Amino acid sequence: MSNNLRSCLLKVHRDAVALRQLRNGMRTLSFAAENEPLILKKGGGNGLSTSLQRQQRQPWHQLRRSFATTSDNLRIDVATRKHAKDVEKYLNEEFSANEPISRSLGLTKDDACDFFHDLADNGLSHEKYSSVVYDKDRLVALLLCAVKNHAADEAPIPPEIDAEHHDFAEEISKGPYKNRKANQLFTYVYAIEHRQKRLLGDKSKVFKLDILGVHRDYRGRGLGKKLTERALEIARTDGCQFVATAATAMASQGIFTKMGFQTLYDIPYAVFRENGKAVFQNLHDGCKGGKFMVLRL
Repeated sequence: MSNNLRSCLLKVHRDAVALRQLRNGMRTLSFAAENEPLILKKGGGNGLSTSLQRQQRQPWHQLRRSFATTSDNLRIDVATRKHAKDVEKYLNEEFSANEPISRSLGLTKDDACDFFHDLADNGLSHEKYSSVVYDKDRLVALLLCAVKNHAADEAPIPPEIDAEHHDFAEEISKGPYKNRKANQLFTYVYAIEHRQKRLLGDKSKVFKLDILGVHRDYRGRGLGKKLTERALEIARTDGCQFVATAATAMASQGIFTKMGFQTLYDIPYAVFRENGKAVFQNLHDGCKGGKFMVLRL
């Protein structure tokens, strides 16, 4: 491993620990040509629904009303810190058991509680970007989001990782968490997202979709699509140029593709190795790799 890559990853480790203390969760990093963002076709290849394209930007209180209920009387709320307990319980019990790469590791609550705490905190602390869906008092779906303003980020762009020819054992062993499985997840997500700043531009404002989850008993109702549509409208209202996500499941990749997202980069699970062995194996949904997917607004 080069000295530059080693120092960059050590900095990522220190930053992650500091961010946990500052309650700012994890940050995405990057790769490509500074000041030369990749030009994406606006709206992606498939575009959005006509009704969504025609919507004007709305104040936050109108957005809250617009997405207050679904046709089957489920309630969609703006996620805030008051939802933290429900969100962390959902991530540790439902999401970890059914999200493909988490399930492939056989995650337990002890394995990933700190990792999911950071993701929840990052998605709830701003109290305006994320969404939760309730059936009465039961949390049944969520979309945790955050905004990355690269113009305000002075961190240097890290070198590109050649995932196909790289072994991630050292990065996993030096990850920010005490538990190895949490560090495996963290390192993979970092590898998927590390090109973001170079690909989208060092002045870009990016709306991040960090976790999309729908309880297994509530799938097939279009909740994933509804939550994503809501996120896109919030991103427009907030003045973001891009919406980006590290999609690790067949279901979420399908939703984002249908909504016009483009895949800029992927890492097949077979090449994400630790000491020569693939970390994620036999995924139950048949997904072959995570994708960095982007929609230009």
